[in-house]
Amino acid sequence: MSWRIERTSGYEQQMNSSVLIGASVYDMTSYPRSPEPNDVLSNQESILISDFCSDVLVRGRYSKFILNYFKKNSVDLDITAEDQRLLLHNTIDFLGISYYVTTVVDQSTPSLFEINDWNIRDETSNKHLKATKWGWGIDPVGLRIALRRYTDKYPSMPIIILENGLGAEETLSSKKKIHDSYRIDYLRKHLSQLQLSIQEGVNVIGYFYWSPIDIVSSGSGQMHKRYGLIYVDLNDFGIGSGKRIKKDSFYWYKQYIE
Repeated sequence: MSWRIERTSGYEQQMNSSVLIGASVYDMTSYPRSPEPNDVLSNQESILISDFCSDVLVRGRYSKFILNYFKKNSVDLDITAEDQRLLLHNTIDFLGISYYVTTVVDQSTPSLFEINDWNIRDETSNKHLKATKWGWGIDPVGLRIALRRYTDKYPSMPIIILENGLGAEETLSSKKKIHDSYRIDYLRKHLSQLQLSIQEGVNVIGYFYWSPIDIVSSGSGQMHKRYGLIYVDLNDFGIGSGKRIKKDSFYWYKQYIE
């Protein structure tokens, strides 16, 4: 194990050079609503904007597109030469991705910098996809499309799927069971596309389903929007026994990873 001492901005840091450090981005893969050229152009711009964080994390610099976008929109980043040096020499070792949903974009779609409800707006939903109750289109192939894009942009960058899952309303059966065949189907199809991506050369080094256990959804603030492989007997107000009950998807996933 090797160590190095670096002095940055007046303080010392002891860095273990064998440790891998990464960061996570929320994937915003989208499609043009139509083949009309301006819809295609708008979608391309949307993806370039959505990727600007991973561009900085992996490449250590802002893309020319995003710098020009900021300039046109009077955004001054006030980047110093020291900032640029730190970015360039402190890039990540792996890229984490949260993947849940894809959208569609046309020339009337607001920029991602102008909205905060990107993934749940009716006008950005894909009519070709089945959606959850919360309007999130279920798109296993979209995961493969996203992974291809990241691999093409960052050829040597290892990728970890840090979040991927399905939120659904669920109630216990009379026998205190959760028969969530829809979640098993979701997992099966996404993992199949992940396997195909690996066969195509995508360097995926890990996959984490979100989430092993029901928790309050950070997106909606609801307990009844359940993502877990394990049911937790609590409602939106924290009322219930708190008992943990393994869903059918728990046993399916256990067998799959074994």
